[in-house]
Amino acid sequence: MFRFLIKKYEEKIRILENRIENMNYEWSKEKEIYTKKTKKTIL
Repeated sequence: MFRFLIKKYEEKIRILENRIENMNYEWSKEKEIYTKKTKKTIL
C-alpha cells in the first residue's frame, strides 16, 4: 500500500521538478535576450 503511494508521488514530484527546471531554463533565456536588447538601447 505505502509503496504504491510512494511510487505515485515520486513520479509526480519528478514531473514537477522537470517542469521547474524547464521554466528556469526558459526564464534564463528570456533574461539573456532582454539584457541584450537593453544593452543595445543603452549603447
